[in-house]
Amino acid sequence: MSACDGSLSSSSQVLLCEVESAYSNVPQSVSVRSFGGHQERDGFVRECKLLASLSHPNVTRLIGVITDDEKKPFCSVLEHSAQGDLYHYLRQCTLQEESSVENEATKASTVTVTYKRLLEMVAQIAAGMKYLEGRSIVHKDLAARYSDLSRTHSLRY
Repeated sequence: MSACDGSLSSSSQVLLCEVESAYSNVPQSVSVRSFGGHQERDGFVRECKLLASLSHPNVTRLIGVITDDEKKPFCSVLEHSAQGDLYHYLRQCTLQEESSVENEATKASTVTVTYKRLLEMVAQIAAGMKYLEGRSIVHKDLAARYSDLSRTHSLRY
């Protein structure tokens, strides 16, 4: 069983969903990318085979593929974090100096990020891209909006 915030159509789109698992009582957040059109099917299958071969903590994992019927759009299911993407996270953050002291009112009203945390995020992005480069893969569109930020602040692209 799954719950999505939208419906699939024949045009390409991405939906954020929660999927229940037989292995856990906690629903898993996933993104479902749909593709329509027969000309896209070969590229879709190639991309899914490539994604299925990747295994790195800073690279998003392919969970499944849906290619049920020629008439319906086909979909890829990728892991996704409920925390969202790096772009929106950083837009709501305030930079905190390592040595600064926050009062309780400031802590409650804003999300803060330290220079150290930012450097850790940069290192995670670099590690994921180094892994892809080692496999002769070019990301083509490295952007904060395509990242996936977990509760522990680990990043995946």
